[in-house]
Amino acid sequence: MKTKVKDKKEIFQTIFNGDGSKFICGKKNFGTLIASNKILDGQFKDGKLHGWGCERTLDPETNLVLNDFIGCFRKGKKDGEGQRFYDNGTYEGTWKNNKKAGLGIMYYNDGRVYFGEWKDDVYDGTGVLVQENGNRYEGTFSKGLKHGIGLFIHRDTGRIQRGIWVNDMCKCSMMQDDEIRPPNYQLKKNFIPELKLQNPSSVVAKNFREVLNLTHRK
Repeated sequence: MKTKVKDKKEIFQTIFNGDGSKFICGKKNFGTLIASNKILDGQFKDGKLHGWGCERTLDPETNLVLNDFIGCFRKGKKDGEGQRFYDNGTYEGTWKNNKKAGLGIMYYNDGRVYFGEWKDDVYDGTGVLVQENGNRYEGTFSKGLKHGIGLFIHRDTGRIQRGIWVNDMCKCSMMQDDEIRPPNYQLKKNFIPELKLQNPSSVVAKNFREVLNLTHRK
């Protein structure tokens, strides 16, 4: 059962729903839906957020209102550009059907940063993952794991690793010294010796072809 209450100037309309929620409706489909500890602000259509909106949570212990999501909605689900706040970080990017999809960047509280493509809420496609210690992976991901051709920069040793990853594990790679080395880099301890294989290029090419076949069969 719904009960409607209008203010004297009929600018706002408050609807009390049978489930205990309250909807305050203004002009041009803008309104606020209050249900339990959830507060939804923005544009509504058929009782659901549709357009630009904000999803917030009321903390029962502190009585503080915390932002959960600010961005675009479609039929009540996150869809389009938006910013989501998590306990372990913040995501800024695109959404599809309530999940991170397309291009986006995730800032983690521990210092990690991921920028790239997403699918079904996980890394999927081309991206860059920077670890808290400064090491960086640039390449392809699949289902949240490093998978395919990539490049890993070891900032602690000043080395660049180029290779192929399968299910987050490097299966085949070549290492080289980075021309731009960190201040603590010591060439005498960390330099890479010259290759001693008679035909190193053919050996590496063969290994790469074998590992590429593994990635394609996944």
